[in-house]
Amino acid sequence: MDAASSGAMGPSGGDLGKGWGWTPPLAWVALTMLLAASGVYSTLPHAWNPSLPAFLTTYLQASLGVSVVNILWGGWILAAAHSRSRALRRGFLAWQSFNIVAVAASVGYTGFVAEFVTTASSVFLPLMEFAVGIALIVYARRLPDAPAPAVPAPVPATAGRKPSAALYLVNGVIGGIVGAILGGVAGFPFGALLADVLDISCFEGGCGYFAAAIGLLLILVGLVAGIVVAVMRTRRAARRPPA
Repeated sequence: MDAASSGAMGPSGGDLGKGWGWTPPLAWVALTMLLAASGVYSTLPHAWNPSLPAFLTTYLQASLGVSVVNILWGGWILAAAHSRSRALRRGFLAWQSFNIVAVAASVGYTGFVAEFVTTASSVFLPLMEFAVGIALIVYARRLPDAPAPAVPAPVPATAGRKPSAALYLVNGVIGGIVGAILGGVAGFPFGALLADVLDISCFEGGCGYFAAAIGLLLILVGLVAGIVVAVMRTRRAARRPPA
C-alpha cells in the first residue's frame, strides 16, 4: 500500500471512508443551510420591527445573525468538500461546535426570559439538534481529511471513474444553492415588477404576497435547475477521458 492510500485509510480515516464517508456531515450542513435560509426569509421582516418588544427583537436579530453565519460558513464547508481540501474536517468541527453553542445560548435565553412560553417542540427540537451535532462531531473526527480516499492503483487512461455519492451530493447541493440564490435575486424584483404591470391590488398586502409568491416560485425553479445542471456536469466530467 502506498503512502497516499495509507494516509487516507489510516487511523484518522478508519473504515468509515469506505462506507458513508462525508455524506452524513455534508447532508447535515446542506439541511442546516436550507433551514437557515428559510429562517432569514421569515425573520428579516420582523427583526427590527419597533412595535415588537425588545426581548423578542433581540432574539430575532441574534437568530438572523446565526443563520447568516451558517449560510456563509456552510457554503465554505461545501466548497472545501468539493475541492477535497484538508481543511474540511477542521472547518466542519468548528462549524458544528459553533452551532451547538448557538443552540445552548438560544435555549438559555428563552428559558431565562419569562415572556417566552416553553412548549414540547421548543425543548425537543434543540435537544435533537444538540444530539445530532455531538454525534456528527464524534463521527467526523474519525473521518479522513478529504471526502474521498485516494485511489491506490492507477486507473487505465481510457477508463473514467464513477463519481461517488458524496461528490454527487456536494455538487448537487452547491448547484441547488447557487440556482436558488440566482432565482431569488431575479424572482423577487420580477415579482414586484409584474405586480405593478398587472396592477395587483395592495389591499392587505396583496401585491406584496404576489411578488413573494413569484420570488419563491423562481427560487424553487432555480433550485431544481441548479441541481440538475450540477448532476449533469458531474456525470459529463466523469465520462471525459483523462488527458
